Amino acid sequence: MKRAVDEGVDMSAAIKSFDAGAFAHLLNAAELMPGNASRVYLELERE
Repeated sequence: MKRAVDEGVDMSAAIKSFDAGAFAHLLNAAELMPGNASRVYLELERE
């Protein structure tokens, strides 16, 4: 997400391109990832 924000990538595109494979084993990862990723993106935008 940091790279996406720094490069001006649209949030939607950044979320779609995020490789969440390392977290796939976690319970509800697929359902929670989009929301978590968008929150991180927005937090990084404010920095």
